[in-house]
Amino acid sequence: MQKKYTAIRLLPVLLIVLFSILSLMLVLSGAGVYKNIVASTRRNNEVRASLSYVSNKVRTADSSTIRLETRNNIPVLLFTETIENTVYETMIYLYDGSLCEMFSRQGRTFHPENGTKITKVSSFEANLENRLLSLRIEDDNRKIYETKLSLRQ
Repeated sequence: MQKKYTAIRLLPVLLIVLFSILSLMLVLSGAGVYKNIVASTRRNNEVRASLSYVSNKVRTADSSTIRLETRNNIPVLLFTETIENTVYETMIYLYDGSLCEMFSRQGRTFHPENGTKITKVSSFEANLENRLLSLRIEDDNRKIYETKLSLRQ
């Protein structure tokens, strides 16, 4: 009879221990899921902000100052502007897995490694036809972000 009484007293303790272990596993699992969601959202926002940044650069420029060129075998979205009688270029391009931007005086040698990294992306494509600029960015998770902009005159 003493053994039966001891087993009955241990049952609630065992249930509390089991409940505690399962609760801890649930919290740890939820924390991992939350961490992944936050990282994915942050990454998504970075790429979208980069696309907005490039789009706003296009919106503020005249169509005559926007060109697509290839420099050192790298496709470049090029903006020109004149400041105090000197022509400067802003170049946006993909280099070493990052969307980069470089500002320099026109005629300077292009060194893509000297550009400022905007964000990490898998691909960046720009296509210009009849004053319609299409921009396409693909992130590391193969998610594609696209926009089309009509160039102002």
